Amino acid sequence: MDLEGAKFWELPPQRQRGTAEPGRVLSPALERTTVRKQCASAYERGGYIFLSPSSLTEGGLWVGSEPLVKLEQALNNSKVGVPHPARHEWEAVAKPLLDLAGVKTWDQFAQNSTLCEVERTAGTIRFIPT
Repeated sequence: MDLEGAKFWELPPQRQRGTAEPGRVLSPALERTTVRKQCASAYERGGYIFLSPSSLTEGGLWVGSEPLVKLEQALNNSKVGVPHPARHEWEAVAKPLLDLAGVKTWDQFAQNSTLCEVERTAGTIRFIPT
């Protein structure tokens, strides 16, 4: 099979300004985003792939968010401008993934997991090893 010039993981380009959650105001740096970057995390553990959308906080940090779904759905649920978790809220950020994996702590989950970030920008999906 000749794959020269083949394009993988391409979708029709989507150009749109970054959008915040209803009622939230984005920082000027986030508001200037002209191509909305959408990200998700994919974890392989025990023969399963756990997918989670990643959302950009007002402080500029990507955090895991719900719902945990298939790849395309995870990317569609990636948001910009979600509140940055307070120190006491990080456990709640990880809880849905831990529950889905059937473990109680992040250490238990991470012990047999492999992480690969997934991002879609301007119609191209990339898998980025971590």
